[in-house]
Amino acid sequence: MTPCYARLLALVALIMLMASGPAFAQTDYDRDNDNLIDITTLPQLNAIRWDLNGDGAIDASATSSDTTAYNAAFSNAASGMGCQSTCTGYELLNNLDFDTDGNGSTYIGTGTSAMGDSGDDYYNDGSGWAPIGRFDATFKGNGYIISNLFIKRTTTSPVGLFGTLDGNDRVESVGVKNAYVYGRNFTGILVGTNHGTVAASWSTGSVLGDVAVGGLVGQNLNDASSHQSTIIASYSRAAVHAIPSFGTDAYVGGLVGSVQGNHGRHARVIACYSTGAVTSTVVGRIGGLTALFGTTSITASYWDTQTSGRTSGGGGTGQMTTTLKAKTDYTGIYANWNVDVDGVTGNDNPWDFGTSSQYPVLKYGGHSLAAQGRTVTDYDTDNDRLIDITTLAQLNVIRWDLNGDGAIDSSATSSDTTAYNTAFSNRDIGSARMGCPSGTCTGYELLNNLDFDENNDGEITAADTTYWNSGAGWAPIGSNAAPYTATFEGNGKTISHLYIN
Repeated sequence: MTPCYARLLALVALIMLMASGPAFAQTDYDRDNDNLIDITTLPQLNAIRWDLNGDGAIDASATSSDTTAYNAAFSNAASGMGCQSTCTGYELLNNLDFDTDGNGSTYIGTGTSAMGDSGDDYYNDGSGWAPIGRFDATFKGNGYIISNLFIKRTTTSPVGLFGTLDGNDRVESVGVKNAYVYGRNFTGILVGTNHGTVAASWSTGSVLGDVAVGGLVGQNLNDASSHQSTIIASYSRAAVHAIPSFGTDAYVGGLVGSVQGNHGRHARVIACYSTGAVTSTVVGRIGGLTALFGTTSITASYWDTQTSGRTSGGGGTGQMTTTLKAKTDYTGIYANWNVDVDGVTGNDNPWDFGTSSQYPVLKYGGHSLAAQGRTVTDYDTDNDRLIDITTLAQLNVIRWDLNGDGAIDSSATSSDTTAYNTAFSNRDIGSARMGCPSGTCTGYELLNNLDFDENNDGEITAADTTYWNSGAGWAPIGSNAAPYTATFEGNGKTISHLYIN
């Protein structure tokens, strides 16, 4: 083959490759291969409504304009959205904010007179967000927050970020902050009617409705599936107000409006609390936590009798503010709060109790939230279960966690423990240990170059005091008796001027 002909073939191949375009640059929307489609934008969150079972295929009921919007949200998607097998739902990979014009709010006014901000993307002629439903998949929030949700649909039922959650399906680990939600019946900030599982989630803001109105969920009701509708390890600090248009049965509660078993099974509320004011324009079934009725099981769940304005009524147990804030661990009224949140295996230690002057808040796999402003550092920022190493001090303390699980080895002395906690200051030691997803760290990774030459004179001497160790230099990590048993990913970084004598 002549050089000229070879160059011609190469040029033809290049043109064919360029012409094929997107086929060689398709987007993987399941980058961690957990069969959950990645959600990073509001248009993607909105597009969920056209694939309610989360399998990565647009529902047959979608119109041509729905299909266009879905494909725009998930542009140039790889086959099957990139899921390793069939996609089973969605996961949030960052915070989202409905205040798209950045003026600080999505509505003006208060109570029933509140009006949407026409400058925001989901204004929808003043109706705001259209509830997603009937949702038949998993939605995993990963601890991220959806802010400034606005809904004003006074003739719609059910109403929430999700309208209806089917049995055997779940919404977990998501916070909805500073919401305004006004619907008719079965109205909650996160879910209108829950037939499935709401886990490790929370809400703040205000919610208004007619019948079955709650701060987090409007109605917790068993459907015909074998699943028990469950709200577990969740809370609401939203103000809840019922405006019944008929009768006196408002069914209004700080966490959930009504809880009703069905088909021979209990509906459940487990390890939850609420603090928001609960009011109604008529005398009816009103509870600080829930307006309980039907076949129910409410376990270790409470409402604040002072902030809610409700001293009795409904399900759960009323507690004083000081009682709810007093404990800093799983003792007293919180003795049964270490529960299984993800439904996999074992209890997940989901709560951060903060100090004795703070309400408990939730911790999430990979993204621990602060306890009332108490920041917790994530040491696995890319959620690959490898603890981030950015300093020599962190490299040094690997010797006291040789299996890289984020927990100090039992052989460590008190001074070893102090050094470890100093190197990884303010680390999470709960279910999201070190920030690793589900708290399961498997080793370490280097995120930048490290240099033992502290004074930058080009050599290691006694002047490089930290790891000089009286001339012995660096102490090797691990031994025959206690070897290193984890992964160490260097990411191509360099460790310079290592000295061992």
